[in-house]
Amino acid sequence: MAEIAEAGAIVVKFDQGRPRFLLTTAKNNPNRWLFPKGHIEIGETGARTAIREAREETGVEATAHAYVGASKFCYKGDTIRVDFYLLEYSRSVEPGEGRDLLWCTYDEALALLAFEDVREILRNSEPIAEELRKEA
Repeated sequence: MAEIAEAGAIVVKFDQGRPRFLLTTAKNNPNRWLFPKGHIEIGETGARTAIREAREETGVEATAHAYVGASKFCYKGDTIRVDFYLLEYSRSVEPGEGRDLLWCTYDEALALLAFEDVREILRNSEPIAEELRKEA
């Protein structure tokens, strides 16, 4: 059993001063909402992976601001560790992987996210997003 390193993106944008968080559907389950994530490639940092995965999965470019926590789960006998980073939306550049996307309020995202540990990571990111909003 191996531990596989992944990174995830909690992308926030501000709509009339209010934070909106980007959720996408899972590749294999269109009823499961989550944050973009994927394998860290050789020579890539976690933050860089989060930025790349956000672009690949959702077509969104964003800037990394802070590490906000990790999630661990088992999949096909391996332990997957996902380090999450809060990213600030820059622009939409291309279609993603054909998954559904949803910009949510904080409370909407909490209600839609499929896993409690990921909801906790969103809770960690909310005060940082609030600081970004004040700086904007």
